[in-house]
Amino acid sequence: MNLNARERKIAIGVLAAVVLMLLYYFAYQPYSEARAQVLQDQEDLRAKLDHADLVFSRERRLRPVWADMQKGGLNVDPARAERQTLEALNTWARDAGFTLVTYKPERTTQDGTFQVVAISASGSGSMPQVARMLASIETAGIPVRVNDLTITPQKEGTDDLTVRFNLSALCQPPAGTPDKPNTSGNGGQSS
Repeated sequence: MNLNARERKIAIGVLAAVVLMLLYYFAYQPYSEARAQVLQDQEDLRAKLDHADLVFSRERRLRPVWADMQKGGLNVDPARAERQTLEALNTWARDAGFTLVTYKPERTTQDGTFQVVAISASGSGSMPQVARMLASIETAGIPVRVNDLTITPQKEGTDDLTVRFNLSALCQPPAGTPDKPNTSGNGGQSS
């Protein structure tokens, strides 16, 4: 088969186009996709590394706080944690000038690696007294927090407030305790 110059140029052009198309589909496109995946993986790993660095720096910063909690505030016995929280509740109320009307331990439950002692309480006072009481709870040296808070005025237009709140205190379960919920009633107490 004898091709003239024009047909030869067209055949070379078509062959070059086919070779370029094959190179694109079998070399450049897979390389481009793999490179994009590598860049995405690098970005993901960098984000994970940044998160891990943040976790480690936070752990270093909170290690002394955790040691203090274990030394003085984090109990193994739920009854002791409950007693400690109730004593602290009375102290906080007295220091704030807040009138603690009732408090009642509700239940002890398992939450992950900790046991949670729930306490419901109510009392009355002015807005500054309530604020001091809540600030005392928030900055407590024992692991306690307010889960639910309801503030209502005793009489419209006055600063006499009735406050109902639910607290939870943490304690470590004894060694070997399974991670199953425990709903033991601890009785009630009012003050």
